[in-house]
Amino acid sequence: MDLSRFKSEGGADFEPAPAGVHNAVCYAVIDLGTQEGSYMGKPKIAPKIQLRWEIDERREDGKRFIIVRSYTASMHEKASLRHHLEAWRGLAFKDADLQPGGFSMRKLLGAGCQIQIVHNEKEGGGVYGNIAAIMKLGKGMKPLTPEIEPFMIDLESPQTFDREAYAMLSETMQLTIAKSPEYQALMGRLKAPAKAANGAHAPTQKPPVVHTDDLDDEIPFELPRAA
Repeated sequence: MDLSRFKSEGGADFEPAPAGVHNAVCYAVIDLGTQEGSYMGKPKIAPKIQLRWEIDERREDGKRFIIVRSYTASMHEKASLRHHLEAWRGLAFKDADLQPGGFSMRKLLGAGCQIQIVHNEKEGGGVYGNIAAIMKLGKGMKPLTPEIEPFMIDLESPQTFDREAYAMLSETMQLTIAKSPEYQALMGRLKAPAKAANGAHAPTQKPPVVHTDDLDDEIPFELPRAA
């Protein structure tokens, strides 16, 4: 999944992740496809991407807290996704990054950063953790090693779609992705007979993971497609 097709586009835990600035590591990049939502009280249909991180504090069960953020998939210069990725990298995107073969979202898997989490009140009581900012790791900071195996759900082609990772998602998340036109088109391509040059069925190859140092669009940190 590169960014070229996005350049013109204008937590599951009951216990909320603790507020404050945390060392974090990205373990999931999930293409949600085009989803229906709302913005400022008006209906909005837009492609979405979800990022997931582990942070450096643990829940009562000993597992790390997880923070999740869904973004409108846009690399417009004013898009939150672009702003957050640039802050994370500590480097502004160049035109070449937005061309085919440029920056890939796969580079985020296993990548460390700092995340500022704030607590927001829920309707009816309680709070939830929200990402207020993302920053690159400070000088001398040791990146976290992910305890959850990093994975990516990419709806771009049969060759990049990870069936095993998709099957591990919650039923609600699978249903959310399955209703998108991108997923439905992908399934149509997977069902079509894909034959290799010798007449045998061509295998679907899973790209390697490269480790490097609820759909709410208006809350903290983001990833690309159309405005």
